[in-house]
Amino acid sequence: MNRIDVLILRRLSSRIGLVIAVLFGLFALAQTLDIGQSQRFYDAGGPLVVVTGIAVLAFDAILTVLPSAVLIGTIIAVLDLQARREMVAIKATGLSIWRLLRAPLLLALVTGGLVIFVIGPAMILARANLPLSVIPTGATSNLWIEQNGADGPYVLTAENATARGEGVGVQFARWTTALLFNGLGRYEDARVAAQQASDAAPELFISHWALESHWALAELVEACVRSGNSSLAAEALERLVEAPSASGTDWGLGIVARSRALVSEDEAAEPLYLEAITRLGRTPLRPELARAHLVYGEWLRRENRRVDARGQLRTAYEMFISFGADAFAERTRRELLATGEKVRKRSDETRGQLTAQEEQIARLAADGQTNQEIGAQLFLSPRTVEWHLHKVFTKLGITSRMQLRDKLPDAARVGAPA
Repeated sequence: MNRIDVLILRRLSSRIGLVIAVLFGLFALAQTLDIGQSQRFYDAGGPLVVVTGIAVLAFDAILTVLPSAVLIGTIIAVLDLQARREMVAIKATGLSIWRLLRAPLLLALVTGGLVIFVIGPAMILARANLPLSVIPTGATSNLWIEQNGADGPYVLTAENATARGEGVGVQFARWTTALLFNGLGRYEDARVAAQQASDAAPELFISHWALESHWALAELVEACVRSGNSSLAAEALERLVEAPSASGTDWGLGIVARSRALVSEDEAAEPLYLEAITRLGRTPLRPELARAHLVYGEWLRRENRRVDARGQLRTAYEMFISFGADAFAERTRRELLATGEKVRKRSDETRGQLTAQEEQIARLAADGQTNQEIGAQLFLSPRTVEWHLHKVFTKLGITSRMQLRDKLPDAARVGAPA
C-alpha cells in the first residue's frame, strides 16, 4: 500500500466515521428526549440501564441508515480531498475516480446486505430477549398466541402491557381477537373483545391508536348487530362516524357505509351496501371488500333474494379462500349452503379449477365486454372483476383476454362453489 492509498483510506474512514458518529449522537439525543421511555429504563435498573437502553436504540436506528452514511461520508471525503488540493496529486498518479470510489461503494453494498440479512434479524432476536420492562412503548413482544379452549381457535393474548404504557399492543390483540370471532360467527365473544378494543382512553386516541379504534368499532358494530344488541350497535356506529379516520378516504367511508348498512332496516340498507362495495373496491383493502360482499349477501338471503345473494357470496367466498381467511370462508360457505348452493370445501385438487363465477366472468370478457360492463351485469365493482380475471389468467396460464376464447372450452371447469 503506497502513500496515496494510505491518504485515501485515512480521508474516507475519518469522514465516514464522523458522519456515523454525528448520526448516532442525534439518534441518542432523540431517544433521551423521550422522558417516559427514560423513566422506564431507570425503573428497570437505574442509570446504567438508561444509558445502555438509549445506546441500543440509537445503534438500532443507525443500522437502518448505515449504507447512506457510508455514501455521505464518501462524498464529504472527496470534497475534502478537492479542497486540500490533494485530488490533484491523486490524479497525477493516474488513478481514476472509479478507483477512488470503488471501495466505499462496495462497503455500502456490503453493509446494506448485512443490515438486511444478518444484523437486522439479530437485533430483533436480541430485543425480543430483553426484559419486558425495558422494551419501549408500542413494542409487541409482550403478545403471544394461545388456543382458546381445547379445540378452539388461536388468539392473540397480552398481559400487563397497559401498566407499562403499552396499551396499543393490548388494543391490537383485542381487535384481532374480535376480528377472528366475527369470522367464526361467535358474535358474543367478538362483541366483548371489540368493546374492550374500542374503549380507548381519550389521551391515547391519537394517530395509530385512532386507526385501530376505527377498525375495532367496525368489528363492534357487526358483532352487536349479529348478537342482537341494537342499542350498542347504534352507539358504536355513532362513534365510528365521528372518528377522524372515517372521513375523506374511500376506505374510511366504505367501512362506515358497510356499518351503516348493518344497522339499517329493509330497503334503506341496500344502497349503503352498494356504496361500501364501490368505495372499498377503489382501495387495496381486498379483505374488507370481501367482507362487504359477504354481509351484503347475508342481507340479500334474509330478504329472500337467493339468486342475488349467491353472486355476492360466491365473490366473497373466492376472495376469502385466496387470502387464506379460513374462518370467514367457512362462514360464507354456510351462507351459500343456506341459499341452496352446492358448495365444496377447497382442496389441492380443486384450487386450479375455475369457479362458476370465474367462468362466467371469463366468458363475458372473451366476448369483448369491459370490466365496467361485466360488473354492471354481475353486480360487482370493476376492480373485483379485474381481480377475478387475474385469477383466471393465472389458472389458465395466459396473459391476455385474446387467449380466453381458445382456452375456455376445454379449461373452464367448475370448482367450488359448484
